[in-house]
Amino acid sequence: MSGGYVPLNRNTAIVEETQRWTGRKQVWDCPNSERASDKEVLWLSQRVLLAEERDIYDVAHAVRKVVRHLQS
Repeated sequence: MSGGYVPLNRNTAIVEETQRWTGRKQVWDCPNSERASDKEVLWLSQRVLLAEERDIYDVAHAVRKVVRHLQS
């Protein structure tokens, strides 16, 4: 697992490219994207997803177990 990605509205490359196109630097508020990126998404590295099929089922089972615990 990793910390995930920076939401696109805070991604430096996107902010800079938008500034290059428009001539002004602007960062928009995107609370749903920021919340999802920071608190609601489980990021798995690519190597986890390259595992054998049985291992992927084990990962899915573990995720379900965590979700059930968080909902109780």
